[in-house]
Amino acid sequence: YSHAEHDKAPLPAYSGTVQDVSNGANGTEAEGGLVQGEVQEVYVYPIKSCGAHECGSWPLTAKGLLYDRLWTLVDVEGSALTQKNEPGLARIRPTLLRG
Repeated sequence: YSHAEHDKAPLPAYSGTVQDVSNGANGTEAEGGLVQGEVQEVYVYPIKSCGAHECGSWPLTAKGLLYDRLWTLVDVEGSALTQKNEPGLARIRPTLLRG
């Protein structure tokens, strides 16, 4: 496996409102330009370019969701496999066990 790098740049502050298209509810702008809202579902992609692992709740680290895109499948030459070149990767559904 190969470790996938997380973006190191911080996310810019958001100013405005968020539209939740699933039920028509609007998020609200909080102090400092951050948006208040509610996360309805969480999905983690432990292996980059493979299927998702659905989570009811999940730990958040300084780099993002724990284990999200932590591993990458590579070919014999060490090049990362992607769905662009290998669409069947989407059928791989990793399962994460938390103890």
